[in-house]
Amino acid sequence: MPRWPVATAVALLMLAACVRSQPFTSIATGAAVSWSGIPNPTNADVIALYVQAPGTTVDTLAPLKFQWANRSPGYDQGSGSITFQVLNQRYPTFFVYFSNIQSNGVSNSYTSNKVIAVSKPIAITPNEPTQGHLSFTNITGQVVVQWTTRDVGTPVAQVGTASGTYTQTAAAVTNTYPRSEMVGPPANSFGYFDPGSLHYATLTGLAPNTQYFYRYGDSALALFSPEYSFTTPPLPAASASVKWLAWADAGQAVADGTNEYDYYDDYDELNSSPYGTDQQAYESAFDTWEIEQASDLGFVTQWDVYFEQYKPIYTLLPVMTLPGNHERDAPATGDRYYPLEKKTDSGGEAGFPYELRLKMPTPTQRSEWYSFNHGPVHFIQTSTEQPFGAGSPQWQFVVNDLQTVDRSVTPWVIVLF
Repeated sequence: MPRWPVATAVALLMLAACVRSQPFTSIATGAAVSWSGIPNPTNADVIALYVQAPGTTVDTLAPLKFQWANRSPGYDQGSGSITFQVLNQRYPTFFVYFSNIQSNGVSNSYTSNKVIAVSKPIAITPNEPTQGHLSFTNITGQVVVQWTTRDVGTPVAQVGTASGTYTQTAAAVTNTYPRSEMVGPPANSFGYFDPGSLHYATLTGLAPNTQYFYRYGDSALALFSPEYSFTTPPLPAASASVKWLAWADAGQAVADGTNEYDYYDDYDELNSSPYGTDQQAYESAFDTWEIEQASDLGFVTQWDVYFEQYKPIYTLLPVMTLPGNHERDAPATGDRYYPLEKKTDSGGEAGFPYELRLKMPTPTQRSEWYSFNHGPVHFIQTSTEQPFGAGSPQWQFVVNDLQTVDRSVTPWVIVLF
C-alpha cells in the first residue's frame, strides 16, 4: 500500500468502496464506489482510481482514471456514489478521494496533501492473461499471439482446428520495458508503473483458409484466456482474394465516461464500428498509425485501456500496425524531425512501448518498417517518423523489397505509411 500522510488515516473511514474481491478483466465490469462524511466538499473534488504497483505513491503516479465527485447527486452534502469500470492492471487497485483538484488531467496535481480518504484495495488475479492480440510474421503460415501478465511464468499459446482441442502448443518469449528506457515525462515519471510481462508466442505450420481455435496463458498455473478463433488467409497467389480492414487515428476511450488521462474519442462511437460488421469475413486488419492517438501520451494505463478496448477485434484478426508521432516522436532518438523540430509527441516513450507491445516483423526492433505477403497482395509498411530520404536504411529497404516482389504471385503492391 502506498504511504499516505498520517493525517489521512482517520479519514479512511469516510470512504467505502463497494466492490467485490474478484478479478476485473472486462471493460464492461463495474465497481461502485461510495463515500460519506466528506468535510467541506467543493465543486472540484475528485474520485480517482490508483494501482498498488511497486515503487509508486499518489505523489509519483497519475491516477488510472478519475471522475468529478459532482457527478453524483448529494456530493455537496459530503456523500455520493459513482460507478467505475475497472480493468485487471496486474496489481490491486483502490480509490482515493481528493479535495479541490484544480486540473483537467494533463498534469499530476493529484498530491497526498489533498487526499481526504482512501478505500480498501480491489483484489485481482495478477497473472490472468490480458490484452490478447494477433499479428502476422513475414512467413506464410505463421501467426503471433501476444498478451500480458504480471510475472513471466510459463507462457504458452495453444491452437487447434476444433474448438476445445489444441494440437499445437507454442512457448512464448517475454519482454518488458523499465522506466529507465523512457526518455522523458510523463513516460519516465508519473505516467509509469510496471507494464508487466509482454509475451509473444509464434504459431507455425498453419494451413491456409482454415479456422483455428486458440487460447493463451500460463501452463504451470493452468490459467488461460477464453478461447478465441481466427481464420488464416489464402496462400499468396494472383488468383486468391482477401478482405481486410484499415483505419488510422482511431484513438481510445473508456466506456464509463471517466476522465482518463488524455481522454480522446467517445466510446460509443468507437464501439459502433467495426464491431457491427461481419468480423469472420475479414482475414486481417491494419491500424496504420496513431495507435494511442491523444493530445499527449506516456502513460502505461493508456496501453492497458487500448488493448482491452480493441480486444474484440485484435483477438479475431491479426493486426499489422505502424507508428505515428504519438508513438515515436522524441528528440535525439532517431526521429526524422529532430533537430529541426524537437517534438515530444510520444510523451517520452520514443517508440519503445509500441515496439514491444505490438511485435511486427521488422528488420530490427528500432527499424519500424517491414513487408509481408497476404493472398494476392504484397504489403509494405513504412514509418513516417523515421528518416526515409534517399540513402536512408528505410529507403534502401523499400527499394530492395520492391525489386524482389514477384508480381506473378502478388500482382497487388500496397504501401501504407
